[in-house]
Amino acid sequence: MSHLFFQIPSGLRLLAAIAITVGITVFVVWRFHDRIIVLGSGGKWPYEPPQDEDDEKDEDSEETEEEREEKEEEEKEEKAAEEEHPKPAASQYLAQRVGQWTGMAFVFMLAFTLSNLWSNGQDVRSGIRDETLAYQSAVAAAQYLPAAARDTTVAGLREYADREQAMLPLLQQADVNGAIAAQQEASLGLAATLSRAAKEGGEKAETWATLTSQSRAMMDASIDRIGQLPGPQVPGVIMLLFILAITTLAITAAYQSASLGSNMVLMGVMAAVVALLLFWVVEISNPYQGGTASTPTIGATPGR
Repeated sequence: MSHLFFQIPSGLRLLAAIAITVGITVFVVWRFHDRIIVLGSGGKWPYEPPQDEDDEKDEDSEETEEEREEKEEEEKEEKAAEEEHPKPAASQYLAQRVGQWTGMAFVFMLAFTLSNLWSNGQDVRSGIRDETLAYQSAVAAAQYLPAAARDTTVAGLREYADREQAMLPLLQQADVNGAIAAQQEASLGLAATLSRAAKEGGEKAETWATLTSQSRAMMDASIDRIGQLPGPQVPGVIMLLFILAITTLAITAAYQSASLGSNMVLMGVMAAVVALLLFWVVEISNPYQGGTASTPTIGATPGR
């Protein structure tokens, strides 16, 4: 599924992520604003807007002395019952504490995930650079081999580079097993080529040691960057981040009530920030996908 997501341009993915998250959050706040006020204030349902003070005074003035005495008596009885059986605190206080914990969990998980995924991307870029430099050094060293060995070695290095370039779709799909198998096949092919070049007199050249060491460094760099592909646990971590983010937004919207306009604007801003952070996590989850994707440059020539 992830490779289908990355077929959409990066800018459109970001706009879609923010629009969907903000739209759903603002719609829920607008649709259930009266319920949000009741939840946040601990009031009664159905919600009734507060009356003007003048109306309350008029109602009080219409009460008879007997009715006022009955009301005072009822209030005394309610107060005595509360002292005997205290009522629990309003739910919004507990909800606010839960919101703080879910928000803190989201922030810590987000920071940990972003740090690891960004580090993987940096390692991939470093591996691509090392692999390309090692390839260029190996090709340069092959130029000083005897003619037959030189042609065999350069052709083998070119074939290895083409196989590494052809491996990109496997990397984009995070197919670790497929990429490792393809890399091993390319490495075995290059090893066979170097063995044949050695028999053709290549090992007698002064640059043979440089050629073999750079070829080994080139293959090691390829293995290292394949190892930075996202593991099977990454989708689960992203889903957990999504659940924590939605929970934090929901609790904040439900128990931090405000006027309708302020509630919609501020919750929309919070949802946009959350969407941006989640988008960035998905964007860098695979170093070979997305707007920050890296592409193997081994064997590439200017303009190719």
